[in-house]
Amino acid sequence: MGFTIGEHTDRLSWGGMFILLGQIAGFTLVTWVLASRVVPSLIVLLQRFLYVPQLSFGLILGGLFLIVVGAEKIGLHGSLGALLFGAALSRLPHQVRREIMPGV
Repeated sequence: MGFTIGEHTDRLSWGGMFILLGQIAGFTLVTWVLASRVVPSLIVLLQRFLYVPQLSFGLILGGLFLIVVGAEKIGLHGSLGALLFGAALSRLPHQVRREIMPGV
């Protein structure tokens, strides 16, 4: 895990460590559900109603920024949040992946 205990507490305690680990586990679960279930469905739904080029790329990039900021707020390094978000997005529908590739 990418966190430094000294950045979160002045005194090292078991209670503080368990709270921090709980925050990390909760963040991981919420990020995984959002990135693997909500974001792909939202992209497909918005593409049906809005005909905007590179809409999916913009939504994914915006989501990435939000996940990085959220990771840093709870003490993870932003790159770990981005890695988790990318891993969860690996199951995007083929049509969405094909559309975002030129932007990547």
